[in-house]
Amino acid sequence: MEHLGHSWPWYALALVGVYRLTATGLDALVRRVVRTASQARADHHHATVAARTTVAPPQRGARTPDRPRCGASPDATVPPPPRPPVGHRCEGAR
Repeated sequence: MEHLGHSWPWYALALVGVYRLTATGLDALVRRVVRTASQARADHHHATVAARTTVAPPQRGARTPDRPRCGASPDATVPPPPRPPVGHRCEGAR
């Protein structure tokens, strides 16, 4: 180190700075890769769950159009029978 003279502390300081910058850069790179992988995993998990649960079953005791209220007659939800067709089709059958 005779050729460096008294400036060797500056070289040591520069080496420490390069090391710190490299470590910080690698840390940022690893964090970005981990975050991207985590987001991709979450998106994949969300898509998988959405595909599995197509329709949620109604809650127990929930009122739906198919289900009458308590105390209502059972015939209250039965739709009326379909009406026979009216028009030229019936005239041809006469």
